[in-house]
Amino acid sequence: MTAFSTRAGFLLKMGYSPLPLDPENGRPAIKKWDALRDQQMSAQSVLDQIKRNADFQLGVVGGFNGLCPIDIDTDDPDVIKAFIAVMPKPVVMRRGSKGLIAFYRSLEPIKGCKICLPAPDPKPLVEVLSTGNVTIPPSRHRKTGVQYRWVTEHTLFNTRVDHLSVVTPKHIAALRKALEPWCPLPVEYVAPVVVPSAIPRNWTRQEAVRGGMLGQRGQEAGRAS
Repeated sequence: MTAFSTRAGFLLKMGYSPLPLDPENGRPAIKKWDALRDQQMSAQSVLDQIKRNADFQLGVVGGFNGLCPIDIDTDDPDVIKAFIAVMPKPVVMRRGSKGLIAFYRSLEPIKGCKICLPAPDPKPLVEVLSTGNVTIPPSRHRKTGVQYRWVTEHTLFNTRVDHLSVVTPKHIAALRKALEPWCPLPVEYVAPVVVPSAIPRNWTRQEAVRGGMLGQRGQEAGRAS
């Protein structure tokens, strides 16, 4: 008996949506799992999953009842300080092989997103998992075999979803801004506007057309002349 079989029922009672995870690859063990964002499993469905495989690991679905997990995928203390400076203090957090996941709830829609490092290694530094899922204790990491653990006194097993700290789209915008030193926003390219007066005086109209410095009207005017 492992994580899903021993703890899924607690998630149901606390207002979360439990998800069985394949113990081999850590992926959702049911098809169309994202339907659990709208409606959690029934107690009977949980029992059916346990009968199917008592070794399932345990996940929780982001988005159900406003659950909004945020994954800080680094142990860099400066990144963590930047996160703390702009985000509400989380009631529940868990630790994996590195970094932290803070569990919030939202009262309005928050789009899932990734705040990524720049090229050549554009991996997510922080990820908003309002449309994703999160592996939680007492599951074990699929690669290291180390058990996930809570780093707060409160856990998802003893804290109702409506007792979590509230996060808003303004918090997410502030987080993006705080992480700009590591994840700079891409610079939008604006094409230069070339006007006919910029054509060198020693150019003929035909040379300007061939050079692409005159638009369609200029070309038509050239033909008319």
